[in-house]
Amino acid sequence: MTKKITAFAALVVLLLSQRPHAQGPAGPARIYFVDVGTGASTLIVSPTGKTLLVDGGPPGSGTKISSLLTTLGISTIDYTVLTHYHIDHIGGIKGLADAYDIEVWAPRGEAARLREHETAPYEPQHLLDGDETVGIAGIEFRTFSVPGHSPASIAYATEGIVFSGDILFAGCIGRTDLEGGDMDTLVASIGRLMDALPGETIVASGHGPATTLERERQTNPFLGALRS
Repeated sequence: MTKKITAFAALVVLLLSQRPHAQGPAGPARIYFVDVGTGASTLIVSPTGKTLLVDGGPPGSGTKISSLLTTLGISTIDYTVLTHYHIDHIGGIKGLADAYDIEVWAPRGEAARLREHETAPYEPQHLLDGDETVGIAGIEFRTFSVPGHSPASIAYATEGIVFSGDILFAGCIGRTDLEGGDMDTLVASIGRLMDALPGETIVASGHGPATTLERERQTNPFLGALRS
């Protein structure tokens, strides 16, 4: 069962509390999908009480996310993981870092974009290449290098769910007309995720509704090559 919580007009939170989408040693985590206008973030509350934000949203979203935390009775954000460097995913990081003592994990190949952000530069504390297993907020994540939408995108997978950034959406895939974009590379990255993870794995995309890997393999019009 999916419940809706409206924090304010521009922010809709989907609270998915009935299934253990992310699993820590102490049990399932609570996952909130947060629409912050032109971008999206996902807030994970670990069974340990630690909080993790997947992507920081566009500039100005830090204030919105902070207001949401107050609404939910959550006092802080402990960690943020970034899927890629586009402005709608990293623009809010500096504001969040100013408000909370957060640790930021970012793709090594795109960290310079965050450091050199025109209005809100930030130095991530941890750099990832993909193909690592990391423990963050008491949850174990497998990381995957998934270029094609951007030069060095990373997807984060844990039990039952993958946070894919902007490489894969319900019925669509990420755009490839920006720096580092390439259609063949993107489809190959999606194929590696599909080969590595169960088909029922939920895809928490950077925009739009959740889907599953198998649903996209079977029905996504851009992924015909992965059905042959």
